[in-house]
Parts: sequence; structure tokens; C-alpha cells
Amino acid sequence: MDKLSFEDLVKHDPPLPIHKGVIPVVSFLWNAKICKAIHPLKLLAVYGGLGALYKSLTKDQTKDQKWLRGGLMTLGMLPILGFSLCTTAAVLMFSKNRKASFESAQTFLLERLESKRAIRKQDKYDVFVPVQEQKIGVIFFPGALVSHTAYAGIAAALSDKGILVVVLSLEPVRFIADTVTNRKIAMDALKDLSDNHDVKIDEWILAGHSAGAMTALNLAIENEKEETIIHPSISKVVLCGVSRNETGSDLGSLRESNKTFSALVVNGTNDGILKHSSEQEKEAFENQLPEDTKFLSIEGGNHAQFAHYGPQSMDGEATISMEEQQKILVETTSSFLSK
Repeated sequence: MDKLSFEDLVKHDPPLPIHKGVIPVVSFLWNAKICKAIHPLKLLAVYGGLGALYKSLTKDQTKDQKWLRGGLMTLGMLPILGFSLCTTAAVLMFSKNRKASFESAQTFLLERLESKRAIRKQDKYDVFVPVQEQKIGVIFFPGALVSHTAYAGIAAALSDKGILVVVLSLEPVRFIADTVTNRKIAMDALKDLSDNHDVKIDEWILAGHSAGAMTALNLAIENEKEETIIHPSISKVVLCGVSRNETGSDLGSLRESNKTFSALVVNGTNDGILKHSSEQEKEAFENQLPEDTKFLSIEGGNHAQFAHYGPQSMDGEATISMEEQQKILVETTSSFLSK
């Protein structure tokens, strides 16, 4: 592959076809919002009751019965209409608010591709390979709507410390809430690396940023079950830019695991996104983590500077450089994984 084709790969930033965003958005709204507000069986019972009442009204209706029948139909349709409008708005938001990577991240990736220290499987994953034989591998989930290329900086730096890093692509939507799909993406990447690139790792770690951190935590909680296991070696998670678990607060806790888990959580003190988490959400998130979880706050760091993209809506202003924030993350992560 010549330099030009490497550059084409690196700059690849496809738009989101609107129709492909519908199913992921519906899945998220249904599972993370509606089902937490009202149990599906209760919702079914309500609609069943409305349907039975509607059907009980005869065709030979009085004026009042006609009004009641029309009112019941309207009552039943309003939530469906509201859900449809929310879905449409969310899909349009997903399409218009995608975060492209900075050119600096593209340069990191291009240099590693040219030196054969990285592999890009387009719209699947990027893998950053250490010089020495690797024993530890990180499976990294990007934040919502962020190009996975934006994480090339921290991935390259971790690989320089002897850690293989697989940055997963969530294209074309760049946001997937359900663990089934995320698990398949991770397992497909590991299988491809093993079968086609002879990558052999003794210990895999789950990691992620923002919504990707929630995904990493959710998959770690489910990893010990035979039907939902990604790899038996997983016993550590590294999470950054996160203080709540919006997509899996009901999955259980790493404290309930049959194996001893370790966790590292790294956040910036100026992260404006985290300020929108309630105390109840923060407490629930921390209860899903091991009791001896290591928490690190990077003074002056914000949300977007964990990767090469931005700015981000609702984020705070960083008072340290992106390079310094990522250096602290890499050093802390490397130290944590070496223990």
C-alpha cells in the first residue's frame, strides 16, 4: 500500500446515512430511557386497557361516546408520536454533530501505518503495535459521535510503552448502546487480529472514553458469563471522561464478580459534561466499580482533550494543554496495567 492510499485511509471520515441511525437511536431511547421510566409490561398493560376500552365502545355511539373514542385514540397516539419526534430529532443530531479527528491524530496514525506500527481495518478498528513482544492488550471504545481516529495519540503513546491498543470503530453511527452489538464488534476485531495478523495477547483490558467508558464497564460486568464473554483474561477496566453509567446501570456490579477486578477512572477537573451527572447517578456508577478503584482527577483537564477532537458542547475550558492531559492519562494507565 503506497503513501497516498495510507492518507486516504487516515482521512476517511464518512457521513452518517440518516436511515442507518434509526435503529441505534430507537434502541437507546427504548432501553436507556423509556424502560427505566416505566416497565414494558406496565406499558403493554396500559395500551391493552386503552385498546379494550376503545373496542368496547359500539359503532352505534352517542355523541359522548364518539368524543370518548376519539380521545382514547388521541391518548394512545400521542406517546407514539412523541417517541417518533424524539427519534427523528436524535437521528438528525447524530448526523450533524459527528466529531472529526484533528489533523494531529491523523498524522499519528499515518506515521504508525507507514512504519508498520499500526494496522487499519477500515470502519472496523485501528491497532497500534509495540516494538517489543506484547503481553497486554487494550480494547478501546470511543466516545459517542467521535471518530475513532481521534484516539490515535493516546493509543500510539501506550503502544510505545509495550501495550497493544485496539481502537474500535463504531461507524457509521458512532454510538451503540446495546452490549450485544458492542460485544460482537470487539470479538470480531480480536478474531480478525488473531486469524489474520497473528496477534497473541495474554491479558486483555477493556477501556473507553465517555459513552465508550460506559460500554467498557458494561461488557466487563457481563464478561464472566459464558454466553456473554469476550475473553477470559479480562479483569481490568480503564475509564476516562465518565461519572455515570447511562446505558447499563441495571446490569450489576464488578463487586459481584467471581474474579477480582481492578479499575482506573481518570477525569478532568474542568470536564463540563460530568457536571450534568446527579449525585445519585455518581453513587450508582461508583457502586458498579470495585471498592478499591483508583480515581484520578487531572487538574485543568476537560472532556474533549482525552482525544484529538473538539470543542464539545457543554464541556468546560481546559487550563492545561491536550498533550499534557493525554500524557498524564497514558502514564497513569501504563502504571496501572503493569501492576
